[in-house]
Amino acid sequence: QFAQTANEPKNNMSPVRITCDASSPAGQTVQLLCRLSNVVPTIVVSKDQNQSTPPRYEEDTTKASSSSSFEGLVPVAKALTRSLTNDDDDFVSSSSLLGTTDAEKLAIDDWLAAVNTTYSGTEFEADCEHALESLNEHLKTKSHVAANDRVTLADIVLFGMVREKVKQTMSSGQLKQKKSLVRWCKRMQSALSLGESEGAIDFSAMDVKWTALPRSESGGKAHVSTSDKPDDGGAQHPQGGSQPLDDPVAEEKRLKAIAKKEAKAAEKAAAKAARQAAAAEAGEKGGGDASAAEKEVDVSVVDIRVGKIVKAWEHPEADKLWAEEIDVGLEKPLQVCSGLREFKTLEDMTNAEVLVICNMKPNKMRGLNSEAMVLCASNEAHTKVDFVKPPSGAKIGERVTFEGFEGEPEKVLNPKKKQLDKVLPKLKTDADGVACYDGKKAMTSAGPCSSSLKDCFIK
Repeated sequence: QFAQTANEPKNNMSPVRITCDASSPAGQTVQLLCRLSNVVPTIVVSKDQNQSTPPRYEEDTTKASSSSSFEGLVPVAKALTRSLTNDDDDFVSSSSLLGTTDAEKLAIDDWLAAVNTTYSGTEFEADCEHALESLNEHLKTKSHVAANDRVTLADIVLFGMVREKVKQTMSSGQLKQKKSLVRWCKRMQSALSLGESEGAIDFSAMDVKWTALPRSESGGKAHVSTSDKPDDGGAQHPQGGSQPLDDPVAEEKRLKAIAKKEAKAAEKAAAKAARQAAAAEAGEKGGGDASAAEKEVDVSVVDIRVGKIVKAWEHPEADKLWAEEIDVGLEKPLQVCSGLREFKTLEDMTNAEVLVICNMKPNKMRGLNSEAMVLCASNEAHTKVDFVKPPSGAKIGERVTFEGFEGEPEKVLNPKKKQLDKVLPKLKTDADGVACYDGKKAMTSAGPCSSSLKDCFIK
């Protein structure tokens, strides 16, 4: 039997009595809470209680003007926490442990509810692997379960409930795959000043290195250390503890990659918002709706240029593809994959002057990068295919234009908007083989572009 009597309460707390089973996770959790401060009620932890019996909280009716009693780990834990003072030590203040913002309070309540549903009971006792793995995944991007910058009541209660299971998992060798969980357990033991006599988990036998503390949600960098030894000098706050790394250089790269990804996502979101605002403004000025601007796509968004195939070879992984390097007036040729092996020989391909869509989004075609698309005319049955060619004298790299569609092309066509799908149905050769968009000729400085195939679609 374990009993602890409080010093004189600083907050005039009514004397209370809490009874629970000493060997149960709930009983151990109650004892963890008692370690936070010497301002605690009288605790009676009885070994005679059944493990499934929840902790019971009772006021001392002989000293209190009014009495109340209730049971359950979470209500008892909250009652004990509220008994703490709000002094200069944030870690042992009730406001810090119970949450300082509405968001924190909600997160803490959610995790305390999870203690009752996921991290306790017969199912957890029988098979804790899924629950511990879920906790490990959560802690990969968190320092603590609820408030990322410090320990809360949710951490203490959850740690108390899973501590014995973590010990069992360690002995079976499964804990090596749960580095984030181990890092959190080590921090909690440091925060609660647990030693071997208080049931601390001994991680020294595990031949692994540990992951670094994730960034705080406020954006600050985490404190890390390459030492596995606890800091007894008091330089670190109890909620911190030492944080050994797998590899400091690799960890720094990982954090930079996360920051870069977040910045890129924010940039994309801002760009999308700007486009939507511009479309809405254009719709208002034009007397139409904002979606109209989005739907009006024509050939001006496509960057079609005169090019020359300077090199061609068989695609090593695709029987129907030629791979080419095409000079379109840039610093280096574009690499393109074209499905023309059935229709063009290597001699036909080499040094051919063609029209090229240069603002395609690059993509892999059977392992090779393709940065553009060669325009060809095709009959409806796709049994005949030929290049759409620029006229003799057209300059390599010059843009092909269509009268009445003189707008600037997109920097990169967006496949999600299906811009090219909206343009291609209007690209055709006329009765003379001249390439046209919606009846307007494809022009260069040397004249119109054409194909040997007449009255055919271009794609």
